[in-house]
Amino acid sequence: MRVSILFACNTNKRSYLEGWRLLTDIERKVLRIIGNYYAMKPRPPSIDEICVKTGRDREGVMTVLETLTREEYIEWKRSEPDKMEVIESWERKGRN
Repeated sequence: MRVSILFACNTNKRSYLEGWRLLTDIERKVLRIIGNYYAMKPRPPSIDEICVKTGRDREGVMTVLETLTREEYIEWKRSEPDKMEVIESWERKGRN
């Protein structure tokens, strides 16, 4: 599965580029880790694996995952931390 990722999110729907916010380095890194895991393994990375690869603590990674979920880059629930899926750019609601 190949994952294409656009590293910006629309926070304002008035015009195409107005209101876009670039992802932070850590958000981009976590999103890339998740996408690369799906390309190499048939499962998403665990929270602990993301912690090791980013050098962040568990709570920091959880915060990043919550942000990526809120901005519709991934589907993820705090109650099921090791279950996540990247949302393709054409599937994102905020893009229309």
